[in-house]
Amino acid sequence: MNDPSAPPPFGAPPYPSDAPADRAGTIPALWTRLVARLFDELILAVPRLALSLPYLTIVDDKTIEMDLPKWAVVLTVVVPMVYEFVFLAWRGATPGKSLFGIAVRNASDTGRIVPYQAGLRVVVPALGAALALAMPSADTAALFQLITPIVYASVLWDPRRRGWHDKAAGTIVLRTR
Repeated sequence: MNDPSAPPPFGAPPYPSDAPADRAGTIPALWTRLVARLFDELILAVPRLALSLPYLTIVDDKTIEMDLPKWAVVLTVVVPMVYEFVFLAWRGATPGKSLFGIAVRNASDTGRIVPYQAGLRVVVPALGAALALAMPSADTAALFQLITPIVYASVLWDPRRRGWHDKAAGTIVLRTR
């Protein structure tokens, strides 16, 4: 039996077959969102690498050690948050989203989002990483770090592909072209 409230199969966007050719305003395929996120992660790899390189030590041919100071670890959480917030508040899309023709819109009227929505959308998935920084135990920190992938994975079981971060902020990701 087909349940109309169930999300479509992985990667299939829930837009009607008679949608306009450009599909602007429709829900993008999951692969589009994933590749856009990976593109943004590649951009963010540059400052992460710049923060990490001074603290790498080559012990022998097979061993590399890294001893990041706490401030650098905090920056590895804060820099991606600032990156995402600035681009979402300013343009409604990160460079990765723009490149792949998707943007974050207000879920109620599909208009531009406002800065507080961008902030909420960024903070919800980052909560796990932020809480992990405060944990004295590595095991507890690892548990809190699971929050981020779970928040992002929550798009899989929503019919409109709205993750928990989208629901908290009142946003939706839509195609722009």
